[in-house]
Amino acid sequence: MLTELNPDERKPYLDKCLEREIKDLEPATHDEIGKMLAVVAGMIGCPIPPTPVLAKYIEMLTKYPADLMDQAGNFVLKRHKWNTYPKVAEFIEPIIEEFHERRAALYQTQRLYYSLTGEHPPVLPAAAGPERGQGPRRIGQALTEIKKEKPNG
Repeated sequence: MLTELNPDERKPYLDKCLEREIKDLEPATHDEIGKMLAVVAGMIGCPIPPTPVLAKYIEMLTKYPADLMDQAGNFVLKRHKWNTYPKVAEFIEPIIEEFHERRAALYQTQRLYYSLTGEHPPVLPAAAGPERGQGPRRIGQALTEIKKEKPNG
């Protein structure tokens, strides 16, 4: 497709590709990870880890995109057999290959962008952090919010 475009059309096409690939790698927020972990804990019926442990889970998982973390949560719910809190690796293992494929695609597009336009491509946005008001929260807070979101029936 790219070879069929004239040089003036290539940059806008690559801009759209980069925009999509960067969006596909946008890290999940602390709230998104907290809610996913709350759902997993509730459905497995396991005790909630202490705050420092939960904060470490959130810190380690917020580097992955929200859609992949949602897939990981669903995977854990289908496969985790005990009422113990799943290990971090159980969330990462089912999505790590897709995550690396997305990063490789972005890297390849960035290199192509530079070689065809002579300009440096846009960079990935920084992960959401506590300085942006998205620090780790107690999983109980997320559970409370999930209950509020449910329609009464």
